[in-house]
Amino acid sequence: MLLGGVGALVAVALAAGIGVWATQGNSGGTGPATTSASAAATTTAAAYTSVAQAREANPAFAGKTITMLDVTGEKTFGVFLGGTSPTQFLQDLGFVYNLQYPKNGDEPSPRPITDPYQDLKTSADSYILAVRSDPNAGGGGLLGLPYSITGAKATVIPVDDPAAVSALRNWSSASEQTLLSKLVPVLRKQIN
Repeated sequence: MLLGGVGALVAVALAAGIGVWATQGNSGGTGPATTSASAAATTTAAAYTSVAQAREANPAFAGKTITMLDVTGEKTFGVFLGGTSPTQFLQDLGFVYNLQYPKNGDEPSPRPITDPYQDLKTSADSYILAVRSDPNAGGGGLLGLPYSITGAKATVIPVDDPAAVSALRNWSSASEQTLLSKLVPVLRKQIN
């Protein structure tokens, strides 16, 4: 009889705890604060008028190694090479572009990766920026990325906003401003 009473008491306590948790999630607990912080970060980043301003507002970028990949298919991708306008943009934000991928002479960038299972030259404390237009792109996820990207020890940050993808692939005088509003908020959210 005592066991039945204890069991009922545990069930009531558990139900009450679940009710409190569910109520907090719907009545403003931590959900809206997180959303507000995220929205504030996006608004702040979208307001950047220069790379210098974005760099100053994001000290977490300083000294972090980053590699940028151009993903066009499930097994088709290339690596952006150091010394190009897109990689210089990242360096101007404070990143260190992966020294394993320098541009050699007039070599076109991105450099095609011919073996989709080849290990990428990235370290565990670095970042991979996956610029996506492959069939599974959309929603900012990793679904459908080649194994050598998802299997890398580095943190993978997908970028599939069409304007950001176009700005990185087809560098122009408008690219910097597009990336300040479309790419920097994504980086800010992932790198701290």
